[in-house]
Amino acid sequence: MKVNGVFRKISERNWKILLILMVCVFSVIVYISMSVVYWREVDESIVKSQLLAKDVLVKLQSDDFSHNTIYQVKESLDNTTNCKGNFLFNWQSSFIESIKPKMNKCTLESDRLSRQKEAVYSLVHQMDKESNLSTILAEATNKLHNIKNTEYHKCKQIWREVIESTNKISEISGSGIANSVISKSQKLITAYDKLEKYDNEQNFKLYNSAMDEVAQIYSEIVGLQIQAIKEYDEKVSDLIKSYKV
Repeated sequence: MKVNGVFRKISERNWKILLILMVCVFSVIVYISMSVVYWREVDESIVKSQLLAKDVLVKLQSDDFSHNTIYQVKESLDNTTNCKGNFLFNWQSSFIESIKPKMNKCTLESDRLSRQKEAVYSLVHQMDKESNLSTILAEATNKLHNIKNTEYHKCKQIWREVIESTNKISEISGSGIANSVISKSQKLITAYDKLEKYDNEQNFKLYNSAMDEVAQIYSEIVGLQIQAIKEYDEKVSDLIKSYKV
């Protein structure tokens, strides 16, 4: 009887050990399965986000570009899976050690996408600034076409309005092309002052010289506008190249 009792205890203990082992094995299998699914979803999410963002960025260089397209890039980046802070990062085990390369890749991808998102945000602000500036200069050009060159007061007033409107852009977006337009617009007003003075004095030699100065400064302002568009296109191209899918 005592022998049977001993065997019964041993058998019960073995069953408990076996049950614990089965639970542990099952837990490991479930954990690994969940991890595999998680990392597959992470990979798919990153690639999908990159493809969508790259596709939208390519649209920025098309002729039918609209302001909404770049905000689609922002949205796609904002919706990208962020691997940081996941429960897997808080576990300390040999399994975690084995998947560290995968975790590091995910972290690097998240960091890279974050930098790309900041670049897109910066591009949005630049785009808004340059779009507004182009509108201001286009309106100024249209107004100049509707008045005579000898209407100096009206010409100067147009460029004062350009300075006032561009100042608002400069305050929001910082220095750069906006400040250059302001500086050249001020020079243009000064050149119109000379033009008016020499016209009143009937000094045709100096008048022609002042007229050349007006044309030169105006050409430089148009050049700034072209340069801004070129730099914008280059930044979009750099962003597109950064999406290595």
